[in-house]
Amino acid sequence: MRSFATILLTVGLLTFSRIGGQALAKHAEPRELTAAAVHVDGRDRPKPHASEPKRMTTRRGTVVVTPGECFEGFDSFDVVFHFHGNPFLVERAWRRDRLNAALFIMNHGESTKPYADRYNYPEAFDQLLASAQRYVKELCPNAPLKIGRIALSGWSAGYASIQKLIRNDAHAARVDAVLLSDGLHTGLVNKYPRIISEAGLEPFIAFGKQAMSDDKLMVVTHSSIQTGDFASTTETTDAVLHALGLLRVLHLDEERLGALRMSSEVHARSFHLMGFEGTEAKDHGDHLRQLDNTLFNRLSDRWRVPAE
Repeated sequence: MRSFATILLTVGLLTFSRIGGQALAKHAEPRELTAAAVHVDGRDRPKPHASEPKRMTTRRGTVVVTPGECFEGFDSFDVVFHFHGNPFLVERAWRRDRLNAALFIMNHGESTKPYADRYNYPEAFDQLLASAQRYVKELCPNAPLKIGRIALSGWSAGYASIQKLIRNDAHAARVDAVLLSDGLHTGLVNKYPRIISEAGLEPFIAFGKQAMSDDKLMVVTHSSIQTGDFASTTETTDAVLHALGLLRVLHLDEERLGALRMSSEVHARSFHLMGFEGTEAKDHGDHLRQLDNTLFNRLSDRWRVPAE
């Protein structure tokens, strides 16, 4: 059997080579309902994604995308930081779900180490936000300076960046959503019998508890790929669910979600976990290709109305 590291490298190479502020309101008496979208604060704001997005690539290779409307009429802008994955596929999901947020797509390597090392210092979170303000201002000179809600999204090895960024309680409090696409790993205390280390899972467990009370949004997907020298995404998600006191609902007949075949799911308020079949590199890559159907769609629903 190929190692999971080999699978990660294979799918990474394959993947890279192939490639809003609205709410329904009730009128005053007589109380007629309308399907017309109106803004809760009365300000005239253009609908996001009605025009072509603005885009740039930084010197370090980060792809930055904003809606073409540049957050006109808003006091702040929301931002999604996505770690690891083909920028075309990530931006496609962002566009399909019409996220009225700046999107930063960052690729630091093909293994977890560069993703962890890149943000393994206290100032990393604040520097990330400062760079977001700088690049959004460059793309959209009239955009607001203030950052609103923050989402941290990662596919595969990208989870390691999120782990470092939310291990600080103050930084985690600033984050509204954590989205993990077939990427949550940790080491093993013992290989035979297999006992996983939960040392790297604490930040995600703590965030999951807040999602269960609707204070945060957390969405996790995982495949059924088996691993040798480290814990698989099935094993780590089982550990997270155990810590949260949640049980999977098993699907006797696999439920299709695009190319993915769902075998289990858990939903507790704003905590969502979906397990899928698939043990090959293509199955791992399908999680990235289905971001719009698994992760970004739930974020779009949560952020549809501007934050207060």
